[in-house]
Amino acid sequence: MASTTSRGWPLPDGSSVPDVPYWVGALGQAIDDDLADSGWVNISIASGKAGQAGAPPQVRKIGDQVFARWGWDPTGIAANTETVVGTVPAGYRPARTTYVNLVGSTGNQYAMAVITPAGVVSVRAPSAGLDYYLFAGELNGWFVN
Repeated sequence: MASTTSRGWPLPDGSSVPDVPYWVGALGQAIDDDLADSGWVNISIASGKAGQAGAPPQVRKIGDQVFARWGWDPTGIAANTETVVGTVPAGYRPARTTYVNLVGSTGNQYAMAVITPAGVVSVRAPSAGLDYYLFAGELNGWFVN
């Protein structure tokens, strides 16, 4: 009798040896399903805020890992404040509150995105503010579990 791993992948037992091609195929399909790529999905933008022109904030999930890119223009984000700027869609939200670096064009000042398990995204702006707030590269991200 076959069982499964903690991730739900098929795990053949000794009596399944004659079915090696089946088990290899089943395991391959389970890994494919587990590492599925969602493609890029927009983060909803809060009222009174604006996405960066031509580059609105987005997330992408591959397996359990979420990647973030692009961001917001400074509309409605005051310097030295924390401002709600959007909501990450369900299924892409972190399991616990997560902090992600944001950059602007000045290169010497950074901001921080705070993302809650409810999907609320806030920007913690520096004292001088920035001319835009972008996720610092597509390697920024978090896990959903």
